[in-house]
Amino acid sequence: MTPAIIDNSLADYHFYKLGLHYYASGRFAFFSAMIPVAGNLLHHAVEMVLKGRLTHSLSLVRLKRKYSHDLCKTWRRFKKCFATCDLSGDDNLVTGLHEFETLRYPDDLLEHGAHIGFTLQANPQPIHSAIPGQPVYQLSLADVDSFMDRLFTLCSISVATYAQGLMERGKQMLIQQNASASSWFAS
Repeated sequence: MTPAIIDNSLADYHFYKLGLHYYASGRFAFFSAMIPVAGNLLHHAVEMVLKGRLTHSLSLVRLKRKYSHDLCKTWRRFKKCFATCDLSGDDNLVTGLHEFETLRYPDDLLEHGAHIGFTLQANPQPIHSAIPGQPVYQLSLADVDSFMDRLFTLCSISVATYAQGLMERGKQMLIQQNASASSWFAS
């Protein structure tokens, strides 16, 4: 079977667009209290944007085989593309997002339980589970928003361009209570 798109020069566009869609969906899930789904969707949003940039130097096959859904590994490779920028301040956020991948299926949640903290507040205080050994998952939507804005800037992504075709509600999800989105749709 011949693939529908054989020109890999468009790969970044498709990854970025999918990343923006995951991002809007993740924000919708957050505001709808769909936890841990929101964390998993935001994980995939970041994954798609990082991989979009990595398509500039890696084949799609290598990207899939070597990095799969490992956000931390993908992040380390992505940072090499911007070696002159200090991106280490986002390492903990990426690690926190990566942990939500384990909640993609209910297996770990059923076996180990989970204490999940998801807030709109930037830089929240760390949370702890009252049950010893229970995994803790914590994310700040404001921190994810700031991070996505940095990724959009680094990758020269125009949110308005990639959001074309989204219904108005989808665009609203990108900017609702998002201090980082002030310039995304400026005319």
